[in-house]
This record gives sequence, C-alpha cells and structure tokens, in this order.
Amino acid sequence: QAEESFEGKYTMEMSGKKDKASMTIWTKDSHIRMAVASKDMPGEMIMRDGMSTMLMIMPAQRMYMEMQIPDMSGKMKDQAEKSGDEVPFEKTGNTKEIEGFEAHEFVYEEGKEKMVIWATEELGSMPMARGPARQGFADAMQKVTGLSAFFPLEMIGYKKGKEQYRMRIKDIEKKELS
Repeated sequence: QAEESFEGKYTMEMSGKKDKASMTIWTKDSHIRMAVASKDMPGEMIMRDGMSTMLMIMPAQRMYMEMQIPDMSGKMKDQAEKSGDEVPFEKTGNTKEIEGFEAHEFVYEEGKEKMVIWATEELGSMPMARGPARQGFADAMQKVTGLSAFFPLEMIGYKKGKEQYRMRIKDIEKKELS
C-alpha cells in the first residue's frame, strides 16, 4: 500500500452533536501538513516520516510546539494478530459516488455502536495509514476490506441508532506537490 499512496490536497469536514470543524490536508509520501479551521484553536500540524514528533503551529499566539507522536505500531499489529480471521468490518456490496470516486460501503457494529464507512481505492492509501509504523494497520485493512488501498471518504458513527459524528472528505486534488 505504501507504493500506492495519495499525493495532493483535500479537505476533511467533521461534525459531532454540537461541534463542526474542518481541516485542509496536504500529503506527499509520508509527510503530512494539516491546517485546522477552527474558531477555538486555528493552527497547523506538520508530521514528517521517520519523526517521532509533530510540530503544532499556532499563528495567533505566534508560537509553535513540538509534540510526541504516540507509537501505535505495536498496538495495531497486536490488534491485527488478535482478530486473525475475524472480520470486524462487513463489506455490504453497496457503492456510491463521492467526489467523483467510487466508494464501497463497510459497516462495523459492536453492541449499541455502529460505524458506516464509505471508502475508495482509486486514490491510493489514506495518508494516516502509511509509513512503517502504520504498515500493520494498512495490511489489516487490505485483508479486511479486499481493497488494494483504503481511503475513507465518509464515516458516520451511531450510538443507539442516533448519529453521533460524521467525517466527509471533499475538494480532493490529486496532484504532485513540491
């Protein structure tokens, strides 16, 4: 999956019961830059491949700080090994077009919680699922979904049948970045 990675820019819109936020994300190789559009805490984050830290930039305060990125590789690998042949996501066979890309529907249910994910393989791997620290996750997603690459375009979370949150990708520009 690392070979089929998305390069370009997109906007991620997220909403919860009361809050809304959006961020613009630029990604090249395993380098990610995120600009958060939030009235409470606008800023940017920069993550670079091979780095165990990320830069948080806060222009309003005229400052930045370096934060540790938790190493989740062991946990993701353990999760993938524990699940074995169990498939936490059910591929429904439904498809729909989102932002001009064919998206496949996946449903995950546990107790009173349910998550619906619409993902495409046309864009390559989602940036967060790349790099050596996340390869276990990428491999598990490929096994679970049957897709050659996994890029979620929409995720909706429910609890007791009521929508709790929604994430949607829009304004996708697949292009070479400097």
